[in-house]
Amino acid sequence: MRTPQKARHAMVATSEPHAARAGLMMFEKGGNAVDAAIATAITLTVTENTSNGIGADAFAIVSVKGKMHGLTSSGKSPLNLSLETFSEEGKVPRFGFKPITVPGAVKLWKTLHERFGALPFETLFEPAITLASDGFYVAPTVKKGMKRAQAIYQKALTDAIHQPFLKTFFDQDIDALYLLKDHAKTLDRIAKDPDGFYTGALMETMVDYFKQSGGYLTKEDFGLHEALWQTPLFKEAFGGRLYELPPNGQGIVALKALDIYQHASPSLHREIESLKRAFVAGKKVMHGMMQDTEIKRYLDPEDSKNEALKITDKAEDFADPFSEDHGTVYLATGDRDIQVSLIQSNYMGYGSGIVVPGTGIALQNRGANFLLKNHPNQYAPGKRPYHTLMPGFIDTPLGSGPLGVMGGFMQPQGHFQVYLNHLQKGMNIQAALDAPRYYYDKGLKLDVEPDFDPRALEALKKAGHDIHVSDQTGLFGRGQIILKTKDGLIGATEKRCDGTIESL
Repeated sequence: MRTPQKARHAMVATSEPHAARAGLMMFEKGGNAVDAAIATAITLTVTENTSNGIGADAFAIVSVKGKMHGLTSSGKSPLNLSLETFSEEGKVPRFGFKPITVPGAVKLWKTLHERFGALPFETLFEPAITLASDGFYVAPTVKKGMKRAQAIYQKALTDAIHQPFLKTFFDQDIDALYLLKDHAKTLDRIAKDPDGFYTGALMETMVDYFKQSGGYLTKEDFGLHEALWQTPLFKEAFGGRLYELPPNGQGIVALKALDIYQHASPSLHREIESLKRAFVAGKKVMHGMMQDTEIKRYLDPEDSKNEALKITDKAEDFADPFSEDHGTVYLATGDRDIQVSLIQSNYMGYGSGIVVPGTGIALQNRGANFLLKNHPNQYAPGKRPYHTLMPGFIDTPLGSGPLGVMGGFMQPQGHFQVYLNHLQKGMNIQAALDAPRYYYDKGLKLDVEPDFDPRALEALKKAGHDIHVSDQTGLFGRGQIILKTKDGLIGATEKRCDGTIESL
């Protein structure tokens, strides 16, 4: 049985070893947890490019001497791409130019560093640039994902616009030293001039390519993008507190699930039904431009009590209007004064299958999460989509710090389950991450990991749940936790990937 790791001064926890070491290097240079988080995030665009890149979105929760700050950098849809453009398609396509929204990660790195960073901004890029230009050996879980993605993308992407993408990531032996030289050059340009990504030379390069190739993002789209400071929301339950960002991320689903379940009789069945009710209610109303009144209505405590009362001994069949896929990286960093929860993603693995030639910039396909029917999340120009990304943060009797479980619509489910494992079921933070998970798909379907308790599964079947045992590790998310305690820091990392903790 794995146990939490301890540190006196500083800690980095993430899904890939090179990235964790990059964060540690910032601590060794005298940086703080924000410097370490940004360096880790930048390095993950290189070493776990299956899930995120320079063309990603990013979100963060930062605690500075106990004060919570939220930062959202999620791009909007193109102003000159109308709903009518999709009229013959039924849904926003996964690949190509139509699902691309303005990338937000670069703006988050710069904005977060300006407010809380200690080291020079360029220093944060050094490990990633070295790895991309000199090469690195791909970590085992990432390599497995790359090989799976290569088979999917090479079959699906036959149009000429996808050739730069295929050449960038798959035109080399991924079992050998892996290089991303264009990516390295672009990171060097961003390190020296991050604003150039939105208003300068890099933006011009991207926009010119879109004009030539049939894309939609313009100078105006890039120039209007901003990272938004937000106040994290929270719910108290089972002796602790869970913090999430307001939409357009889906963190409020985890808060709603907790609030419903704490008013229900404790059982695995009712835990799952609480989550289902939170998800169904959320997907009916959530969209990327939600107002405070809409959020308060969804999180209303009296409504949560009423939802708890509706739960019976039988599983309820709910419909889900969203399709699902994922591809995300999460990291946590901490020192004695600052703790950071940061998540970034291209969505659906590598994203849109579009790389701007000569830059290594793989663009996200976040627009694929828009709906084309009459719904609050219906596509519109200049709109943020319902977003799956959600960095979490927890207060517990043991300590406080970042919690994250990445993976599409698994994210609120992961936060909910890991929080309950630790706070309600009394597991230490490593056991809380390692415990077998379930994934609510839609209707009565429930995917579970192979090591789930057979007796518990039998009880769920009797309650009417449609149980599917799945060995698709990525379906169940990958998480990290760091808690600041009275004695220092403790951390836990994920068994379902190349989870790594580095510390001082």
